[in-house]
Amino acid sequence: SYRFYFSVPNADFSIDQESGAVRNAMMLDRETVSAYRLVIQVQDVSNPLRLAETQLQIQVTDVNDNQPMFQGTPYKVILLDNAEENHALLTLSATDQDEGSNAELTYHLLYDPLSLFAVNTTSGEVLTTGSVADTEATHGSVVTVGVEVRDGGGLSSRTNVTVTVVSSNAPMFLQNVYTANISESAEKGQPVITVGVSGDKHVIYTIASSNGDFPLPFTIDFHTGQVTVTDVGLNYEVQTFFQLELQASANELSGQATLDIFVLDENDVRPHFEKLLYQPLMPEDTPPGST
Repeated sequence: SYRFYFSVPNADFSIDQESGAVRNAMMLDRETVSAYRLVIQVQDVSNPLRLAETQLQIQVTDVNDNQPMFQGTPYKVILLDNAEENHALLTLSATDQDEGSNAELTYHLLYDPLSLFAVNTTSGEVLTTGSVADTEATHGSVVTVGVEVRDGGGLSSRTNVTVTVVSSNAPMFLQNVYTANISESAEKGQPVITVGVSGDKHVIYTIASSNGDFPLPFTIDFHTGQVTVTDVGLNYEVQTFFQLELQASANELSGQATLDIFVLDENDVRPHFEKLLYQPLMPEDTPPGST
């Protein structure tokens, strides 16, 4: 008679020692492990002992168990009030951990209060279908546009695009969204980033709002747009991310941009025991290795 074994045990599979049938011992996840190579050994029970080895290669096939996810959210864009048809607003982006047709993505428009936008189903590019001037939108109007991404297996995700209409004469930041990193050990006055506007407009820069508590650990120079650290200080263990809404104003018109600041950790907190004294009780006949 014979006995079958794995030369190297594998927690995801079991083997029947008598029949050699290999079965999965738990649910498999292709996105974690997509292939297995198992070495199987067979031994007879005769004397002398004889054995042989072979390899079993298992390829885990995909099922559509991951929904597509938008990247780069939240989407916030600026739209000039003089924009015409076919003006490119932004390009949506999404990923799907599945493969094959289950990872083939298409983009769709769900709702549009201005009836002004269209989405390229393949590329995700969002375009205007007409002139902004022909809608009710004016400087300062904020419109929420709903979009959806679908994969080939029927799963989907939704998100919103926040569109702010501004006057073509208003200051325009060079970027809609700025990103910066700063160490939690940064001292007062250390520069974080410098923002700017297009053209040669003389503007006043301010921080309009933030996700952090006031007073903020950041300030912006009214004239240069340089963001620096204040004496409030940073603490990674308290808050790791700040989102500032910046404003550039000139002649009673203003433009907006978002600044995302990620606080970087420093090794400034030493480990400590939860108690100063531990007093366990252990019987004298406690077996070796007991906890």
